Amino acid sequence: AAHMRPDAQAISVDKVTLWAWKPFQVAEKYKITREYFDQIPASKAGFTRSEILEIKKHLGEKWDEKVSGLPQEPSIDRVVRAFIPIIEKEYGVKITAYDLYKAREMLLDQFRKSLPALGGKEPWVFSPYFTFICIPMERTVLRLPNGAQVEDLWIENLYAATRTQNLILVNCLELIARDKQLEQYISRMLGEMGEKEGKILSIEKIVEEGYKEVYKTLEEIEKEEKERKLEERLKKAEESRKRFKELGKKIRLGIGKFFATFGLELRFFRAVGPYEFAMHHRLAKYHQRETGGNFARIVRYLKKSFGVPG
Repeated sequence: AAHMRPDAQAISVDKVTLWAWKPFQVAEKYKITREYFDQIPASKAGFTRSEILEIKKHLGEKWDEKVSGLPQEPSIDRVVRAFIPIIEKEYGVKITAYDLYKAREMLLDQFRKSLPALGGKEPWVFSPYFTFICIPMERTVLRLPNGAQVEDLWIENLYAATRTQNLILVNCLELIARDKQLEQYISRMLGEMGEKEGKILSIEKIVEEGYKEVYKTLEEIEKEEKERKLEERLKKAEESRKRFKELGKKIRLGIGKFFATFGLELRFFRAVGPYEFAMHHRLAKYHQRETGGNFARIVRYLKKSFGVPG
């Protein structure tokens, strides 16, 4: 009756999507790059020189340009970078090098907190493979005329997946983008941010760019101009290196297709990157078995908690 006559009933509906992930270990065909926390140069983690300089502006000059290593490095790889424009378009925010740094730290903190010495209850294995669980929940609350409250909770399209470390970093980056989107929304509502040339900037930044000679000294303006030119040179060098890598990829794929026309499948042409590539063998028979077991355990727990038979 409440759904037929919403005007006669107090109703509220809220939706929440819960993400959870946990690393797992299987018999490795290829040994992971590291088995413990160690300090590595930021360049080894996949950061470019211009990105390192940007991160240094946030962390200060005392930063030694080193980061803690994740199980698989470089962690900021082409997969992570391919998702950046997608996330930017979805949430209307700009993903910076410092956001990439924070995404890595988010995942590193989860590994650190699981260490027994730091009070972790269940240690995480230092592995680049994760079980990812997505739990979409929808709750309907009905307030009856006598003051009683009735709740109805739905969990639909619950799914589990095997994800590699780089995709988990993309999830962390998406969480950061959501926070930035909320901050921008609040700032614009308060009149603290505005839009200029399609970019959302703080009011102070917009005014400074329009009247540099008022807000900055000549030395500061010259210093900014030098930094801008240096960043442009570094970006051009990075773009050239990227084009060279793409050319190598096209050549490799072309050779693979040539041999495929003769019915010859050269597997070493498929072995690209540090992760598993044997989809129908290793991933299906070993990795998915771990994920399937975790998924079944969660489903059984939810059914038991809600008193669902079967």
